[in-house]
Amino acid sequence: MIPAEALYDYLIANGYTDGYRVQLFQWNDGEPDDKFIVVQQSGGMPAEVIRDATCVVTVIGETNGDRPAAGNKANDIFEALRVATVSDGAFYFQPDEPQYFFTEEQRPVFQMNVRVLAD
Repeated sequence: MIPAEALYDYLIANGYTDGYRVQLFQWNDGEPDDKFIVVQQSGGMPAEVIRDATCVVTVIGETNGDRPAAGNKANDIFEALRVATVSDGAFYFQPDEPQYFFTEEQRPVFQMNVRVLAD
């Protein structure tokens, strides 16, 4: 399992993706009222080789969406990752503060880098 998959699985298994379409590796847009969480790995090799990977978690709200709602979701993920450990495969997460921007379609976006350490 590569670090991005461990992070993706953790978010889903712990309910942090409820109400969002979750995508691994790339964002494929949908309907204007769809909300997304995208998990990407910034390069790297399988966990058996790499021990310190950087991933990106992106929370994308609906078009003309509620910025606080997307921000709250990103903050919930940030707070959870600060204390999370995935013992099955021994991954540890160190998130950075989420950064805000919006898309051309006026979707609120919160993006954070997450350092994923493999034991």
